[in-house]
Amino acid sequence: PWRIAHSQREVTILLQTGDFGGPFVLSFVMAYVASGVARLPRGRALIGPAVAVLAILLYGAWRMPQIERAIADAPAFRVGVVQGNLLLDEKRQRELFDSNVARYRRLSSGLTPPPDVFIWPETVVEWGIPLETPTLRGLDPFPNAPAPLLFGAVAYRDYGRQMEWFNSAFLRRADGSIGGRYDKIVLMPFGEFIPFSGMFPALKALSPNTGDFHAGDGPGVLQVDDRARIGALICYEDLLAGHVRRTVAMGANLIAAMTNDAWFGDSAALHEHDSLALWRAVENRRYLIRATNTGLSSVTDPLGRTSATLPKHEATAAAVGVHLLEITSPYQRFGDTFGWLCVAAAVSLLIWCRRP
Repeated sequence: PWRIAHSQREVTILLQTGDFGGPFVLSFVMAYVASGVARLPRGRALIGPAVAVLAILLYGAWRMPQIERAIADAPAFRVGVVQGNLLLDEKRQRELFDSNVARYRRLSSGLTPPPDVFIWPETVVEWGIPLETPTLRGLDPFPNAPAPLLFGAVAYRDYGRQMEWFNSAFLRRADGSIGGRYDKIVLMPFGEFIPFSGMFPALKALSPNTGDFHAGDGPGVLQVDDRARIGALICYEDLLAGHVRRTVAMGANLIAAMTNDAWFGDSAALHEHDSLALWRAVENRRYLIRATNTGLSSVTDPLGRTSATLPKHEATAAAVGVHLLEITSPYQRFGDTFGWLCVAAAVSLLIWCRRP
């Protein structure tokens, strides 16, 4: 979902309109300026665009100090972001399942003092965890963990002759109990499932390597302690503004995106994913933690600024300080209303211009 506003990620003051219109307001103003330039040297062509640019600059200058004060007043929280840098072939080999998880344990143990929560990426644990299991006994990826752990895992529901598979995030409490689970609800077509294969099972034979995952029931908020409520996202769900908005509406005061971008190697897609996702922090005025397998792992503050980044393609971990904001933004209430108004206006103008 690339918008032209994403090109301005380094100009923080321009991003602030995201908390009431997402990237659409800035995209509209950029297109408005371009249309004014295209109409030159016609007189007054740039008056309207200049007013629009001034408006978003003034809004940013007014809004940024407010959010800065909200961040300073919000409770502090330390998050341990762990990036194991596993190759795709390593993740696929069953004989490496244990050693892969051991790498994440080793990196996590190196964070001293322990953070308030560890976050591991998508599908770190691939040996399969029963979906409704009340305990991780025999399946615990980090026994004696010094802090709660949010980790990605392959989960399943066993019906005897039939198995249902899920791409899940589990919250392991410090005492070893399960504090909650989120099952990914927006699955990747042709990666995690084949569209219409339920109606036409023969389609699965056309792509035998495609997964057969099932979607979860809805957004999930995981309560770490009496302060932190994490809205968990898996894979590319941090690109879906509506999904994240619904997650925050359920009470999340911290957003955690767990993904495996190893599929993209060292291409620009790693940076593109990060640039697209950072708008979720601005729209909802929450810290966004992105824990990835190979990078780009990052922390974005509620103003859209990158406060921490882990080096790509390195096995590393970092404890990062964030704040747990509870404020409600206009975007949480109205969503993409501005964008749909633009669509309606464009359709109306096309009809008007084509009248007899």
